Amino acid sequence: MKIKRIKKIMIISMMFVASLVGIYHYYNNVHMENLENENADMFIKETVNGSKKVEKEEKKSKANKVINYIAVLEIPKIKLKKGLVSPSSSDNNVGKNITILNPTSMPDDDNHTFVLAAHSGSSKVAYFDDLNKLSNSDLVYVYYKNAKYIYKIKDNYSEKKTGSIIIQKDSNESVIVLTSCSKSNKRQLIYIGKLIGKEVYSA
Repeated sequence: MKIKRIKKIMIISMMFVASLVGIYHYYNNVHMENLENENADMFIKETVNGSKKVEKEEKKSKANKVINYIAVLEIPKIKLKKGLVSPSSSDNNVGKNITILNPTSMPDDDNHTFVLAAHSGSSKVAYFDDLNKLSNSDLVYVYYKNAKYIYKIKDNYSEKKTGSIIIQKDSNESVIVLTSCSKSNKRQLIYIGKLIGKEVYSA
């Protein structure tokens, strides 16, 4: 009888211990799983926050980019005033700025032909969107090397878009040429201004 009772007590004790071990493993696994989930959540948060931080840094870098303008174009009639970059700059393209086309000569050259092109339309780089509002006798200014060059529009016409334009000018005059696509994008608009004055100023 005593032996049987002892056996029963041992069996009950072993079952109790087994239950405790099972409960321990269960809660331990749940705890580890929760920790892993928390760590995964933290990793995702850190990754997302990290990408946002990188994105912010890239935007900040672009915002802080210094553009070196060599001249300024002003057209009062259409309320345009915009810097011009060097013809050799990577920013000298119609996707970013008003472009100084090559071949061209700068305003301080004798008998120069200073050719500028820009987009029309609704994009943020459509600087010549209102070019078609110019008329003969309207004034255009270029500020370059401590001098203000004053041009008066003397002619305007359009041509079929072919990738090149014909510039009508006398060989002994200096002109500015402004060109852009028409609103329908089928014609090339060309405005020619003759140099009528130069005002020197100190920087």
